Amino acid sequence: MVYRMLKKRSANPVLEARFPIDGFSRSVAEAKVEPLLRSVVPIVGEKPHSVPYLIGSATLLQFRGQPVLVSCAHVFLDNPGVPIGYFDATGLAQAIKGVEHFNKEVDLAIIPLSSEVLDPATRACVMPEEVLGRGAPIGEVFYASVVGHPISAHRMMPGMRLDTPKEAYFDMASETEAGLVAVSFDRKRGAHGAQGHTTPRNPIGKSGGAIFGLPMIAGRLDFDQPARLVGVPRRWNRLGKVIEGASAAVVRSALESMC
Repeated sequence: MVYRMLKKRSANPVLEARFPIDGFSRSVAEAKVEPLLRSVVPIVGEKPHSVPYLIGSATLLQFRGQPVLVSCAHVFLDNPGVPIGYFDATGLAQAIKGVEHFNKEVDLAIIPLSSEVLDPATRACVMPEEVLGRGAPIGEVFYASVVGHPISAHRMMPGMRLDTPKEAYFDMASETEAGLVAVSFDRKRGAHGAQGHTTPRNPIGKSGGAIFGLPMIAGRLDFDQPARLVGVPRRWNRLGKVIEGASAAVVRSALESMC
């Protein structure tokens, strides 16, 4: 067990006690999520007299034989009039060509993709529909990974380099009956990125990525179970110290109504 004193200078300090996941379980979790990371892609916008910049993330998913991009509606609606696309295998920005379906109530965007759009994106991998599911029964704790690309500055002048880092943050999570997935977020516990274990930035701008879940048994991972796409991150609840997202059930319902 790990103890940490909160509000040290307060008149009412708080002692936090946690059962952290063991190092071996964490390494197994990273290995199970690794093959799915290529399905999370950066979404870019481009303004006149500027170079592309990151506005969010999306997940490539196969649903009833149709490849789709799943993201957050606000990623697109917060950038009206801005051409939106992705980076193809050559590193060039390509416009997303497809009918955009938005569900503002649950903040989800579904964009069916054609084979012509997918062919250039050889770096990406489309997840099968079977990956979409729960990490644990409603109300129970499971281990989760929030994957996404942090947004960049909107003013990227010609000649500036645009980095598209992909961060995978791991911590405990749970799902509510209302279809909300909440993943604990504490920068001090670190994240797994391209450089290994790092201290993550505040999770602003990872909207539309993926939340992968892994079931647990008695505080340890259930090694026999695969990672599931349990939700889509929508926002960071700063006060609650959690990353909130739409659950797999909400995503499936949106897919059924839009596809």
